[in-house]
Amino acid sequence: MKRSSFLVLILACVFQLCGCAQQPAENDPVVDRPPRKVAGIDPATLTDMLAYQDDDRDVQKRYAATMIGITRELSAVEVLNEKVVGDRDPKVRAACAWAIGEIREDGQLNFLEKALNDRDAAVRSAAIYALGRFDSPRALTLLQKIAGEGKGPEALTAFR
Repeated sequence: MKRSSFLVLILACVFQLCGCAQQPAENDPVVDRPPRKVAGIDPATLTDMLAYQDDDRDVQKRYAATMIGITRELSAVEVLNEKVVGDRDPKVRAACAWAIGEIREDGQLNFLEKALNDRDAAVRSAAIYALGRFDSPRALTLLQKIAGEGKGPEALTAFR
């Protein structure tokens, strides 16, 4: 027992000395850096992948939407808005709704509201999740409306 406690103490000292335990400063250039390549793919390429019109590329479009959400790529907002309500594949629409929730631009609430009426439950659930990520009175109002209707799993998701 003493040996593991000693090891933990040594590791804590090493982390403290190398600065691993420190939080980055608000104006840290590492935190404020421009979008970076993810998995070797430039963010502009991800936007192009998502905008591709061929239905044979649905897996790539879902991947692109997910990576856009992870990187919070603002240049892809228009394409996400278009795809969340207009893509043929519900999995792509759901991935776009999730990505919108990660980016959280107020202008996207209109598109999420349209996605709440999607015929696919996965898209509706992703839109509800995305609305929950927004910190705006309008998003809260939409979530309260859904929770108040009490229709199925979407109401439970909105309630959470």
